[in-house]
Amino acid sequence: MTTSNSESLCRKIGPGLFKDVKAWLESLFHFDEPMDAALVTLMILQTRVYQLLPTAFYLFVMGKPGSGKTCLLNAMAMLSRGRLLGDITPAAMARELGRGRDIQLDSSQPSDPRNMNAFYHLGCFDEYDSEGNRERHAAMDGLLRHGYRCDGAPYVRWDMEKNKSKAYNLYMPKAAAATSTLDPALASRGFKISAAPYEEPDGFSILLNNRYPKGMKDLVKRLDEWADAVRQHYTPERVEELEKSSEHAERVKAITGRLGLNRKNEHALTCATIAEMAGIDIKEELQHGIRTLSTANEEDEDEIEEFNVALLSIVEQQRLIQAADTITVKQAAVKALINEERRLKNLKPLGNKRFATIYRAAGIRESWVRGRGGKNYWVVPVLHLKKVKGLLNSPNSVNLDEELDQHTSKVGRVDRVGSEGTCSEGGPLEDRVRRVCQMHRDGLGEDEIKRAVGYEVAEHCYQRGLIPRVGGQER
Repeated sequence: MTTSNSESLCRKIGPGLFKDVKAWLESLFHFDEPMDAALVTLMILQTRVYQLLPTAFYLFVMGKPGSGKTCLLNAMAMLSRGRLLGDITPAAMARELGRGRDIQLDSSQPSDPRNMNAFYHLGCFDEYDSEGNRERHAAMDGLLRHGYRCDGAPYVRWDMEKNKSKAYNLYMPKAAAATSTLDPALASRGFKISAAPYEEPDGFSILLNNRYPKGMKDLVKRLDEWADAVRQHYTPERVEELEKSSEHAERVKAITGRLGLNRKNEHALTCATIAEMAGIDIKEELQHGIRTLSTANEEDEDEIEEFNVALLSIVEQQRLIQAADTITVKQAAVKALINEERRLKNLKPLGNKRFATIYRAAGIRESWVRGRGGKNYWVVPVLHLKKVKGLLNSPNSVNLDEELDQHTSKVGRVDRVGSEGTCSEGGPLEDRVRRVCQMHRDGLGEDEIKRAVGYEVAEHCYQRGLIPRVGGQER
């Protein structure tokens, strides 16, 4: 690539800035693994230039309570114009990170997140895997997984009061503190930073530096000046030119050992680009970072998407009603549909253990599982299904209930109901299904339901898992 005064400036001031930011971070946090300090410093630089990049990497600060994880997140947020968030709901997370990132879904020219005047440039999440947040992790993991790509699916919600959709682009670097394991698909988005309690005498100075941080304003100003120099030279087109060059491919290969289509090469490419912008050589530190990445997560992500597609397909086949708050789904039906599709693609079917791993990773919570007649059913909130539909790149179809009402069932193998949405005993199918569901909620038994609405409609509901059979074996 050709050089310029602006490029020379950002590469000239970059090494000194990198060194000083790293030293400042080390004064506020004891890095159990010294090379981690360079990764965190690179993250700080990334927060200034990520809007020029196709993807952003995350950081996960892993350690026991009392190891200083919160202090590190707070220091990162201060330098990065970021926001440190604690106990937060998925909806609040989306609104907070989405400030300044509103998207008009009906626009003929989609908003480019690289041109958005975002309020925050780093989202930090403290105690991410705490006991109090366990029930919210599925939705939160989904939000974070889809916020690391510039062109990732937006977060979409339906505003019931205004009767219209609200969408945010959540693309930005993110960091989280955790004490145990992370969702595999989420963990593959970034590097793990090791944290451990530190009881040595010099740790007292770290404590004081956290209570009375100095030098932050000067570093923030210098980071902004470096970012201005980068933007004077680099555009998304120039970044593409850099990343497609043979010289840059060699830099990535030196970090990962070999070039390939995987998350390691993707993160190494992002890191190498930022390092090149700053004129620094941290190959050894980046090699260390690559070794911290979780492996074999691409398959998990593919299977999670297969699961979500199958789940929505089963739900739509059931012609669910708009008034429902939850949907009862037969677990075996979802597994059967996934494996049917996998057989058509010559893929190995999912066994029971693997299927359980995938549906938990996809957000099906243990509290949703119900046992009936030796079979498992999931009582899935409609809000979760809306989120899943958004993750499957359906931003213009956020009113899931309405779409499911209008969907025409296509499962002829088990459908005893007419293809036009009526049953042989007359009457709209939707009304009769609604009546079946209400009778089940009222506690009526299978025989009573069949006498009231007819055998065909009752079997239609049972076979699709709309309502579970109580007692006995399934037919």
